[in-house]
Amino acid sequence: MNTITRLWLRIHQPRVISILYFFIYLCLAAGGILALLDPPASLAGQIGTAAMATLSALLAFGGIVGAFAALPGIWWLERTAVLSVGLASVLYAIIIFTLHATTPGNRLLQLSFVTSVALMQIVRWHRIRVRPYDPDRVPPTI
Repeated sequence: MNTITRLWLRIHQPRVISILYFFIYLCLAAGGILALLDPPASLAGQIGTAAMATLSALLAFGGIVGAFAALPGIWWLERTAVLSVGLASVLYAIIIFTLHATTPGNRLLQLSFVTSVALMQIVRWHRIRVRPYDPDRVPPTI
């Protein structure tokens, strides 16, 4: 068996979901890291550099941990990533909503995208909190 096949077989099932979440986490990590290095001036000017750094750090941390945990299916570690990304997206959604309500302009498109990220983190939390991600957990009975 060659190396590529062995690596492919080590990806947690369903592999398509694990690979897609790996790339999602990479995108989130990149966004968080880039915002740490060069914060968006329009947002940092409104909420302050400390708040922007906190939001960016949560996103970068969650993305890095999630990318590391998604492919092999390290469910207990990915929980940390889901919580970090989820918290960052909820905070960002609150900021966007507040800016929409208090400043001129329409920010609802931006809010809808950030809210969808928060909702997807809830979906991911549900998927990784039950079997087969936790092999020691007793399956729920109906």
